[in-house]
Amino acid sequence: MNNSNRILETKLAASDSPKTYLSGKILLEYKYIMYAIIGPMRSGTTLLYRAIKDLSSDYDSNLGDEFFQTYLSNFYVYDNGDSLYQNKGSFSNKEKEIERRLFLLEKYNYRYTIKCLPQHLYQSVLDMIIQKYDVIICERKNEWERFISFVLACTTFNFNRIKKTKIDTPSVRVEKQTVYDFFYLENLWKEKKEILKTRKKNYSHIFYEDFIENPKKIIESRTALKWKKNTKFFRPIYKLYGDNIKKESLIVNLDEVTEWYRLQKNHEVQG
Repeated sequence: MNNSNRILETKLAASDSPKTYLSGKILLEYKYIMYAIIGPMRSGTTLLYRAIKDLSSDYDSNLGDEFFQTYLSNFYVYDNGDSLYQNKGSFSNKEKEIERRLFLLEKYNYRYTIKCLPQHLYQSVLDMIIQKYDVIICERKNEWERFISFVLACTTFNFNRIKKTKIDTPSVRVEKQTVYDFFYLENLWKEKKEILKTRKKNYSHIFYEDFIENPKKIIESRTALKWKKNTKFFRPIYKLYGDNIKKESLIVNLDEVTEWYRLQKNHEVQG
């Protein structure tokens, strides 16, 4: 795509509705720029995904946060003939299900914002994202905070909340396997991120800490979208346990978990 057409697409993406535009002698039927938000668990991908989706042309779609999630039944993708939506469902073959969802995205001309964790980036999914989507890599600067958030979420199965009612503060014991799972997914993310950065020359990189400090600035400087506060379908994410709770205090075997984390980090450095 030449630069003039890219500028045109960027301007149109910020407009209120898709239109047909005349560029020189070429009639262009505009298609919205759609984003794929990619990042590891507990890095702010859900928060960023919901903000991007809320400002995009598919703001009123009924898709869940993870289009290629195949482990949980409530992320099954349905096609009603006019649009896609997610609800509870089942399938027998994961590979065929992934291909079916890829087909559905193609059927609807990739008009849906999507979010993918590294464990969702099968080769066919990665190829599609690189070819069809504008990519936003979302990460967290503070790995320790992301680690604590990860082990707590995987132990309690509380990943986020969209209601103001605060979740009861838990007291949890983290298993060693959960620590190993974090580092397994961390290494998987490094592998997938390197492929993305190598094959996708133009992508945006957003850090969770920068986004929550000034979401308007980050959205408007890193995407072709314009910030609109309190839109009809805005779904905020509230901090799980409020603003005054230090997450480490919720882990009863924190010293043990800290040591497991340290050993795995040292192993990474030595390996």
